[in-house]
Amino acid sequence: MSCRALLVVCDDRLFASSRDKRQPVAQLISADGRVQMSVLTDKPALQLYTGNWLGGTPDRRGGHYADFAGVALETQYLPDAPNRPQWGRDNGILAADQEYSSCTTYAFTFA
Repeated sequence: MSCRALLVVCDDRLFASSRDKRQPVAQLISADGRVQMSVLTDKPALQLYTGNWLGGTPDRRGGHYADFAGVALETQYLPDAPNRPQWGRDNGILAADQEYSSCTTYAFTFA
């Protein structure tokens, strides 16, 4: 999968418009269209890392990664959420008697 196909030159937060775990909040598609990754989650936000600072990082084969040699999509709570109690369950803070549960799926399809 080519990260260059994303045409994104930044690391940023994205906000999920839907909490429907059946609907993807993000999709990555390879340059040739043969591999697709969908992210489904009940979390309110998604952090996108584009690997734009990887250049020179040693890889496991004795070489070095180039900038944009990787990508990561991480589900999360909204930035500054602990300081926003008005956001309710979206603030990411639990009391001692509360149970935590979250669901994130990374689904791959191959053509």
